[in-house]
Amino acid sequence: MPYSSIDRSIWHDPWFCALPQDARLLFVYCWSSPLVNPACCYRIRLDSVARDAGFGGEADPRFAEAVRLLHPRVQYFATDGYLWVPGFVHHQTGSRDYLKGVANCLAREVPPHIAARVVAHNRRLGIHLEWEPPETVPAEEEEPAGVPDTVSRPSLDGAQTGVNTTPQDKNIIVRAARARQAPESDPEPGRCGWCVNPKGNGAPLVHRLLQFCHDTYKAKRGMCPTLSPPKDGAVLKGIMGTGKTEEAVRQVYAAYLESDDPFVERAGWSLAMFRTKFDAVALGIKRGTVDDGGFYDG
Repeated sequence: MPYSSIDRSIWHDPWFCALPQDARLLFVYCWSSPLVNPACCYRIRLDSVARDAGFGGEADPRFAEAVRLLHPRVQYFATDGYLWVPGFVHHQTGSRDYLKGVANCLAREVPPHIAARVVAHNRRLGIHLEWEPPETVPAEEEEPAGVPDTVSRPSLDGAQTGVNTTPQDKNIIVRAARARQAPESDPEPGRCGWCVNPKGNGAPLVHRLLQFCHDTYKAKRGMCPTLSPPKDGAVLKGIMGTGKTEEAVRQVYAAYLESDDPFVERAGWSLAMFRTKFDAVALGIKRGTVDDGGFYDG
């Protein structure tokens, strides 16, 4: 998301003004991170958040205190590795195109049980997004009572208002095709929806590569990646369309997962980033600075 707005009135908000400097900096980072998507619910390692925001890492006591002070206005789902700023959507443009982008983002990028919380929170604020949840995730799931908006938005006459849109825009229902398909039953512990019911995009080669990427990521990172078969399948198809062989893609992907590039790490070693870094990693393998076991220290 190349642009997002933050209301200048935040500097007069009592909650924000009462925060220490560390917590203020962390909040602004979470709101404006390079990984922010239209829903401001994105995958990122907590240690990366800490280091990007100028702390000594996830174990830094100052970081832990800042995280405590920001909750629940900033929430981190450790099991899935997703960060969410509940008040973000409420303070953006509210246009039809933007709301459509939020709905598509939830369908394609965010785990269903987290997306359900995002939808429920925004519905309480009068922002209605049509999102089709898997049957295993209740569409009406509500977050705990007392989760506030991020900052109040003052109008020109001093009254507190919600999203800066017309009533027609505010109640618009944005349709987003469900990109995630629910498994027929709940995944077993330690297994994701792809583990239980993998679905490719119809092309056997792309399906094999998606399965390889899933299995290799899980083996190296100890957790399942977030795969969107339509989107990530298109990424792999695009790479293959440049003349790369299946074996080359497998070799380069295995090396890519060992990358210590901070930008790659912040992107969660995604397949979109893999496409961007493919040629550089392949060149490293050719030159001997990288092999299929990973990046050399030297």
